[in-house]
Amino acid sequence: MDQLSVPETAIPRLDSLLINLTLEDMLYLRNRIDSIIADRPRLENFPVEIIRNILSNLDYDAYICCTLTSKGWRDAWTQKDLWTDVLKYFFPGLQELYPNETSHGLYSMARQTHLKWRQPHYSYTWKPWSSITPEGLTRSVPYPFLYNKEKFVWQQGPFTFNVGNFGTDRWQQFVPPRAVIQGDKYQAAATSDQLLVLYRVDGQMGIVSIVHLETGTWKKLFLPAPLHHAYVDSKTVTFVVRTGKILQFTWGSYLVEVDLTGINHFLDESDAMFGGLPKILLHPTNDNVMFAVWAVSHKPQRGHSVRLRHRDLPRLILADERLCSFVLAKFEGGQSVWNTSKSISLPNPLQNPQSDCQDFTWTALSFTCRKSDNRGTFCLGLYRYQGAETCKLVLCSCCHPRERRGEWGAVTFNVLTESFDHHEYCSPWPDVLWDGGVYSQTQKRHETRLVDAHIWNNDLVLSMSHTGSGIRDQELDVLDVQAVHPTGSHQAPSPRFKTKTLSSFAQQFRTQVFQDDDYVIVPLVGGVALCRPSETPAGVMVDSTVPTDQDEHRPLSYCAWEMTEMIELMHDEVGSGLNNRLERRRQERRYA
Repeated sequence: MDQLSVPETAIPRLDSLLINLTLEDMLYLRNRIDSIIADRPRLENFPVEIIRNILSNLDYDAYICCTLTSKGWRDAWTQKDLWTDVLKYFFPGLQELYPNETSHGLYSMARQTHLKWRQPHYSYTWKPWSSITPEGLTRSVPYPFLYNKEKFVWQQGPFTFNVGNFGTDRWQQFVPPRAVIQGDKYQAAATSDQLLVLYRVDGQMGIVSIVHLETGTWKKLFLPAPLHHAYVDSKTVTFVVRTGKILQFTWGSYLVEVDLTGINHFLDESDAMFGGLPKILLHPTNDNVMFAVWAVSHKPQRGHSVRLRHRDLPRLILADERLCSFVLAKFEGGQSVWNTSKSISLPNPLQNPQSDCQDFTWTALSFTCRKSDNRGTFCLGLYRYQGAETCKLVLCSCCHPRERRGEWGAVTFNVLTESFDHHEYCSPWPDVLWDGGVYSQTQKRHETRLVDAHIWNNDLVLSMSHTGSGIRDQELDVLDVQAVHPTGSHQAPSPRFKTKTLSSFAQQFRTQVFQDDDYVIVPLVGGVALCRPSETPAGVMVDSTVPTDQDEHRPLSYCAWEMTEMIELMHDEVGSGLNNRLERRRQERRYA
């Protein structure tokens, strides 16, 4: 018998009893214990309500382990009345997306996809640009890329766009009307399985051109201000312009402005983040529904006065329980349908700020609102606790809890179930640099830079780059792509894909990695790598394409840290005053 499971006062008496037992006594005692255990209710005898309550406290990997424990447990955890709850907790939005399918059938499909992405390695297929364009060009591509609903968009020139499907290898080429004659320059803004949205990057930046991918029909729109972001699903396009207005256009209809009257997207004692501009979440089954999201940070509260070291002003603050919040508003037909906006806040770990604490911590927050699965989930924001340059798993003594399960976190929202979720991740790359500012070209060669991060099916996919020596003094950019599973009960390894390309400053600050349920899509200088889960490693992929000189100076519209802001865990009303990476680095070394 396990002594840890017995009250401490009973252990000496039990030890004394066992010493004097005969063999017959021990057999009798064993039978009595077996009968007592047999009379206790087993999990399979529990009411389904109790199992449902237990289910709500498990992660999916723990649930799978429960189904593999024994036949009785498998029957208990997979009974018919539980399938709807299993989908609700572990695959939100799937039942709502396919209401006519059986819960068990949907679960089987989702489980197969989940297990596929628990493979330890990546294999890859290399597709050079010459293989996915009718002109057979082999030069490098300096422009940003798009991917949505199996449509990949890459730009061949200032006005030439290729759109295709990797599964069918069918590719189309589009050029805006009169763009060649007039010399207009465009970049891709958004794509769906039916529409491609382009915007003018020279002259009047409020001009947008849209092409129907099936018919080749074009439509030109004039926005009231320069475009900030565009979003498209099916035949409906939503625009956010730099003045904060939101406009919608459905193919075959007119451009209309969304009514933001009465939307309280700035909470009390909060500051707007990212210019106060919203991001948009589109509904996958209803073109008439959308969600707008704003990010705000919270001001510290004034407390009683004390005199701070090295400062003349007596200030002390009480940290807000919220570090930052995401505020959502739902719209149908261009009108708000939520009386009050919903919000979710990141908790502030700073519980007892001390004015003389020099262990500064920041939260690097990326306001992404990227699609993160194929069942209506979007990642509202990714964040990381860090010091001057790198992550922090142990915070200062003013924080609770001090030790974090993971330095990364993600807040997600499902538009079908209208529910929030939160995940934490512990990265195998603690030294990756991500501080919300453009890194200098003169930085140390071997420093690892974050170039992209996104969530897919609850996994954090990190893309990191560093520059090293190559052949004949030619520098190489090494790109690592790794999937990190959420902290919890899982035991699966994190698959990793590595590439080497000839060094290109433009490529370092342009890489964006895409994903769906079939593969990870990694655009490089000379083509695209399609990475699939594999049981065996594929080795390092080498892209030997030579970047052209003109590629280095092309305008870029995607940069991971352009969507990032730093939030300091402020110990007083003023804060550290360390605004850039070099200042933070010097301060951290001073107190190391």
